[in-house]
Amino acid sequence: MMNTTKRAIVLTMMMALFALGSARAGKNYVSWAGNFYITIPEGWEQIDYQTVDAFLLSSKASEDVLSYDAVFAPSTSAPFFIGDYLILTVDTVGEMSQIQIDSVLKIMETTFGKDVKYYPVADFLADMKSNEPSYDTDQKLATVINDIVHRDQITKKLMLVTKFYDRGVANFYFYSPDSLFEQSKDTFRQIVQSFSTENIEAAAGKARVKVANVHTKENNDTEDDDDSVLSPNMLPFLGLLIVIIVLIARKKKRAR
Repeated sequence: MMNTTKRAIVLTMMMALFALGSARAGKNYVSWAGNFYITIPEGWEQIDYQTVDAFLLSSKASEDVLSYDAVFAPSTSAPFFIGDYLILTVDTVGEMSQIQIDSVLKIMETTFGKDVKYYPVADFLADMKSNEPSYDTDQKLATVINDIVHRDQITKKLMLVTKFYDRGVANFYFYSPDSLFEQSKDTFRQIVQSFSTENIEAAAGKARVKVANVHTKENNDTEDDDDSVLSPNMLPFLGLLIVIIVLIARKKKRAR
């Protein structure tokens, strides 16, 4: 009887550990256009394109955001934009030179009026300041956080992380309610850190995109909504400037 009880306890512990490990593992999203993948946290899902398009169009989003690769949010958020969410954009211009990357960083300095800080993104998140851009030289990550203000109150934070890699540029637009940002920023960091161009086929596996059953922005007030991706801040504009630099780089590449 004792042996049976012990076996049951051991089995229960093993199942609990397996479930915990699965929860931390998350699932991969493969960007076939960008030839890379990221790991989406457990409890998050990809939002269907029709829902996202309706939201972005009603929000009058900038052109670079409208050409998004994918959007993700916690499956418990309905509609998806009431909490944390990620808009991922990709431009496969090819590997950018250090001069071109420096041009992007210079635009960030001009846009926000502050010098770019050069240190790891983990250190930046530990001691972050709004509108203060940073660049992680080793990982080629440019990061800046912008406050979204509605009626003189900070309602959301927008963190743009730009990843320069051998095939081009991947932009991570992380949106989070101001009250949740502190506890969410580590999740954002983990998503960015999971970026990889290795073993794409293996990362894809047999996983299929989940379609979220959420309401579109048409069911909500639009004129007074502070959740718009086109808020009166500089970050979406910065993303557009980055795209312009990428397009210039592409034109020069074609000319050669």
